[in-house]
Amino acid sequence: MQKLPVLLFLTLFISCSSDQMSNAEKPPKTVTTFTYPIHSLIIDNGEEEGWGADIRLSLIEVASADSFTTYKAISSHEEKNVGIEFILPYTRSAIESSPTQMLEIRTCGESSDNLLMLLSKLYKLKDDPTRHFIHSAELAFVDLNEFAKSKFGKEAIRHSDAKEMKLFFQTDYPDDYAELYLNINDKEHWLELKEKDEGYREQIIKFLTAK
Repeated sequence: MQKLPVLLFLTLFISCSSDQMSNAEKPPKTVTTFTYPIHSLIIDNGEEEGWGADIRLSLIEVASADSFTTYKAISSHEEKNVGIEFILPYTRSAIESSPTQMLEIRTCGESSDNLLMLLSKLYKLKDDPTRHFIHSAELAFVDLNEFAKSKFGKEAIRHSDAKEMKLFFQTDYPDDYAELYLNINDKEHWLELKEKDEGYREQIIKFLTAK
């Protein structure tokens, strides 16, 4: 009658030991984080290109993990902070049949709500102070540098320290489709949102607005 508890104890001990060994064999996920100061927002005046609604924010935090990098960008503008966050996978080489990947866009709280209001103003759309930035969403994107390399070869690409991407805003409704350029410079610590076409303005604001 006393053997059953002993056997049960041994079974549990062996099982727990196996779990601990298997967990120990798994390499720990490491995250390397760099932080930088907040600087004033830069707004393109539209004299050279674009329509005066391109913005550059300060990268204040870059966190690199095993398979992705998080970019948090916040800048000061008119006594408020405006910000946004992107989570990018490590870029694989673009291939002709499927150059698109997926990234995640996230809110930074009040600073992202402020960014939404600022973009609405720059896009000359009706402002709504009750509007809130989406919590998170996935976006398809193309790494333009990698795509160009796959098409024309490395030697044909101009040197740039910035990651240059095109974002695709898509929903179940074809009329809500839009595109936007995203440029990130790790070396100079900035992130840019640049317009592809001013005809996409309303769709971008609609996508970024919490339902």
